[in-house]
Amino acid sequence: MREKMTLAWERYEAGRSYNDRLVPSQYDLVNTNIAFFAGNQWVHLPRTGAMQKLPKPTFNIIKRVASLFVASLTSSAASISFDELSNGGFSEEESPAAAATAEVQNLLEKFKMDYRIREALFDGAQTGDYCAHFYWDSEAVPYGGALSGRKGEIQMELVDGINVMFGNPNTPHVERQPYILIVGRERVEKLSEERRRYRGEDEIIADTDTDLQAGIGGRTELESDAENGKALYVYMYEKKNGTVHVTKATKTCTIYEDIDTGLSRYPIAWGNWEKQKNQYHGRALVTGIIPNQIFI
Repeated sequence: MREKMTLAWERYEAGRSYNDRLVPSQYDLVNTNIAFFAGNQWVHLPRTGAMQKLPKPTFNIIKRVASLFVASLTSSAASISFDELSNGGFSEEESPAAAATAEVQNLLEKFKMDYRIREALFDGAQTGDYCAHFYWDSEAVPYGGALSGRKGEIQMELVDGINVMFGNPNTPHVERQPYILIVGRERVEKLSEERRRYRGEDEIIADTDTDLQAGIGGRTELESDAENGKALYVYMYEKKNGTVHVTKATKTCTIYEDIDTGLSRYPIAWGNWEKQKNQYHGRALVTGIIPNQIFI
């Protein structure tokens, strides 16, 4: 029996409605910006005969200026280091802070963080905001299998700002949000495997809901049948009793629900190209990722 619409999806629909009611629509604005940045600077030209015959010169100064800014902002490598508030009797080599610094450096190298920061800044130049989502992959094999028999590793993905939805989009404070949604698309085969692992069921159906993805690249997918297609999914993060809980669901199927992550902060680094705490066409934006400074 098919499940009714999940709570995560109801909240996704509310976020989508909010984005669409902004003037101009957030989806239209982002897609226009991406097209303009790519060189299609005559997008939305009226399709009259006279207008279509006019010459359409293009001088893409925006892309050149953004490239210069990104190059200057990322001229040095990103790094994170820890220091103890007190020594605690440890030698420099045995210091817990030194161990934490080394482990985080391993993660930065694994994530290819310097490259990802540049990628995020280029995304932000086009869409205004950008996001890094950190999550635990229980099936990943750490260190290339060097730790025999062990599974589980921290992963990071960049998410288009349009696919991040705040429970209260009128405030810029990430940690005060009642919930945060991360929207994505994945192959039905992989989502079904994940659902079977957590719930022993499989009812996920492929869809073609790509209309609200960012840019022509986000809206274009390989042609596939229902079995090998993709489906939209939503991560729903919310705080309960001081820790962050996560639910992952599609429109009608819950993959897993209300799992306590043990985190006290949302696993999301949120950034804005202008690096200001302000309102961007109604959407709350705060600095989350800037070169050499990563907040998790």
